[in-house]
Amino acid sequence: MKQIIRTILVGVFVSIIMVACSGENKPTTNELKTTLTQNIPGHCKLNSFSVEASQNFGNKVEPVYGSRFKASIIAATDLYKKDKSNNEVVFVRLVTQKGKQTEIFGKITSKLYQGAWRHNIDIDGDPIHNLGLPLNQISAARVIIRGSDEEKKYYTKIEQKEKELREERKRKEVELRNNIAITEKILIGSWRDNNSLLTYKSDGTYYVKFDSGGEAIRAWRVEGDLLIVTYKKKKTKNGKWETANGGYTGKFIYIDQNKYTMQVGRNTWSAKRVK
Repeated sequence: MKQIIRTILVGVFVSIIMVACSGENKPTTNELKTTLTQNIPGHCKLNSFSVEASQNFGNKVEPVYGSRFKASIIAATDLYKKDKSNNEVVFVRLVTQKGKQTEIFGKITSKLYQGAWRHNIDIDGDPIHNLGLPLNQISAARVIIRGSDEEKKYYTKIEQKEKELREERKRKEVELRNNIAITEKILIGSWRDNNSLLTYKSDGTYYVKFDSGGEAIRAWRVEGDLLIVTYKKKKTKNGKWETANGGYTGKFIYIDQNKYTMQVGRNTWSAKRVK
């Protein structure tokens, strides 16, 4: 009787071992969950995870499991995306508030290697990227959040600068008009351009001494913002003066007591007062 009982117990034990050994070797849900947790960025937390379907695409000797999963993640902080940027600042817009939950779907492919599972994750679409980034992960010297007080201050400062520039341009325009109105007085005296010395006289003539050695006497008059020049005489190489013909009309672009800039045809040139 004892022998019969012993034989029965041994048979049951062997059966249990055989069932256990013949069990399917596959990655556990917790292992897959841990793998996904390790592969999502730190600004997201895994909230839920479930395996929807699993299949061995290999065989018992070389198993390759594909596991279809559904999960949800929570933003651990406010997340932003770049809106636009310039040389001074990068503007960002809040796209995901802290605590927002987002569902994600995908597949995990698991291969057995040296007794351990190696996993490759493929998430459908790009949901985590679309959530945005924390401010400290946006590379820029200065970052401004759209709708913030800092943005209002930034544009207020720009508007103030633009106002100052407009006022400065207006002041210069008024100054230029006033100077052009008294150009005949301002021009009296000696001026230096890039290749000659010019001396304007109150009798309507001016003397030119070129750096190349030539000399000339010309007549000038001002009409509005135009300088009208008529050639009178020029000195020849033998030192004699002869009559010169021609002239030009130049338009004052800028003039003050120390400098003027004139446009003659397509060319511009400037002269500075000799003190």
